[in-house]
Amino acid sequence: MLAASSRHGETAVSWPTPSGGLSGILRTGSRSEAVLFFHGLGGLRSGPHGLLSALGRAASAHGFTTLCFDFSSRGEGEGDGEADGATLPGMAQEALSAAEFLAARDGVERIIVVGICSGGNIAIGTMDRLPRLAGLFLLSVYPFSDGDSFERDTRRTASFLRVYWRKLSLWETWGKFFRGQIMWSGIHRTLFGHVGKSADDDLRARGTRGDGEVTSPRENLVNFPVPTQLTYGDADPDYEASRSYYADFAGEHDLPVEISVVSGAPHNYCSALWKDALCADLLAFLAKVS
Repeated sequence: MLAASSRHGETAVSWPTPSGGLSGILRTGSRSEAVLFFHGLGGLRSGPHGLLSALGRAASAHGFTTLCFDFSSRGEGEGDGEADGATLPGMAQEALSAAEFLAARDGVERIIVVGICSGGNIAIGTMDRLPRLAGLFLLSVYPFSDGDSFERDTRRTASFLRVYWRKLSLWETWGKFFRGQIMWSGIHRTLFGHVGKSADDDLRARGTRGDGEVTSPRENLVNFPVPTQLTYGDADPDYEASRSYYADFAGEHDLPVEISVVSGAPHNYCSALWKDALCADLLAFLAKVS
């Protein structure tokens, strides 16, 4: 571990992986539980409009150790494109590396994972290998490939196109454009990364069973059950399909899964009010599983 700086209880850390080095922000707390954050496929460790950072600071203020990190080829994560960790299987391996790094910290006995978007899929897909896992708090998590459809892919892309179209009217967007700060690869992954995604991608993110049988990664929820909360905004174009996909499965297997809905919120919960509500929800979940 390399500690680059420390400010207000936040320490910049890094550790090596086969794809290069990963970097993150560690907040050390007094409790035996730690919270690990997984951002989405095209995101950064801070999350959309700083959501994951806000959640991490809220948990840290209540004594939890927290780690937010960048997957490779994003933010401060080393690497260059899909040859490294910019794919779901690559992200899965890096998620396990981050969990092992956090589990090795003195005093950390249990880990709760917070994931947004495909970061939530990574959390479910690696449940069988995440050390000291005690709970999952997942935001806007998609169905896996066995729940995909052309209609859902088209609806998702159209929704993101509307978001980017609105951003074109903002001076901030054009300022980033002229400063060369637009992440074109991240925009492409957001718009089209879900199209044509195969079940094999999901399975490699999870790791196939020892007997080689092909199964959905969501079976981890059955085989390695921990308290799980799934949260969706009902303005998310994938809300109905995602809720049904997980709610039906949880009901069928009597799983410890709760699904909550944030009224009016889109996929990324882009308001201070929704951010505050999610911070409160996370703290209530942590109190329940601690």
